[in-house]
Amino acid sequence: MSNHQFADPSEGLLSAIGALALNWAAIETALDFSVTMISQHYPYANMPKRVPQSLGRKIDYVSKGLQYPRLSTIERPGRRMLSDVRKHKGDRHKIVHGAILGAPDGDTIRSLRIRYTDAGHHVSIHTVTKEEVEGYCRAALPLADSATAFSIRLWNITWPNDVIDYPLGEFAA
Repeated sequence: MSNHQFADPSEGLLSAIGALALNWAAIETALDFSVTMISQHYPYANMPKRVPQSLGRKIDYVSKGLQYPRLSTIERPGRRMLSDVRKHKGDRHKIVHGAILGAPDGDTIRSLRIRYTDAGHHVSIHTVTKEEVEGYCRAALPLADSATAFSIRLWNITWPNDVIDYPLGEFAA
């Protein structure tokens, strides 16, 4: 039994965590959609036999698939989007892959993350404030839009006779 006293996380903090989780779910869904199209229509040398499941491997997989001349119109902005996803994925990991240990105050949480490596377990504890999570959300929202627009543009290039209209605009450089 712990002697630590914790506050209840504020609604603002919990809302920010929820928004972060939903935006990253949209990013991962868009990458899954892109991985599926690349695996079926744009195979490349040394392509893994199984589609990737981890975020980093999805990024690499999609990046390698962009080598096709048919995808040249989305290659540069696609690589930029993938670079941005890679840049911000650590922010996601602190929250999405962590177990909340408690809230030292209403606008701060402590989370525990256990990573499994070949060498064993790596345990890390992160203290994250509401302002930090809100900052992660400000980065994740445009990434979710960009990743979704990219995957739809990839579909539209692959299936030009079955175009999906994206209500938030066209994916471009």
